[in-house]
Amino acid sequence: MNIRTILTLGLVLYVGANVQAKKTTVKKSKPDIKMLSAQTKSLPYEHLEFVLVWEKSKYPQTFFWRGENGWLPCDMERAHKNKSGVDYIGEKVSAGDIRKGDTLMLVPITGGRFAVPKDVPATAKNILYYKTGGSGWLSFPVKKTIGIRAE
Repeated sequence: MNIRTILTLGLVLYVGANVQAKKTTVKKSKPDIKMLSAQTKSLPYEHLEFVLVWEKSKYPQTFFWRGENGWLPCDMERAHKNKSGVDYIGEKVSAGDIRKGDTLMLVPITGGRFAVPKDVPATAKNILYYKTGGSGWLSFPVKKTIGIRAE
């Protein structure tokens, strides 16, 4: 081996080591959801209700609740404060009409059988799953500290 080959090999190894040592930093994006409340309501029947603000420009296509009792689709409505300003009332809305900043009310619907998708962990509990245009399943864990009652 001549000196030129040794220097070239050394330079290649040095550059390769520096490229591998540098870690790419991924800036964490802002969450798509800001949870306002998650609680069990008893009127007109006992049900779970989520009120959230949608914070992404792409609209949500669907929501599912992964609680203790399975994989449940959610009824999605635009939410408004009632006249007393204490509670929310829902207004029917299609997914395509949801915009960034809209307040949404989600109510898991019981009574159907929906298989849990393969890419959702079987051990996952108390998580809202949703899809936007062209995305896979995205998740938002719901903490029990914001008023959700254990199922």
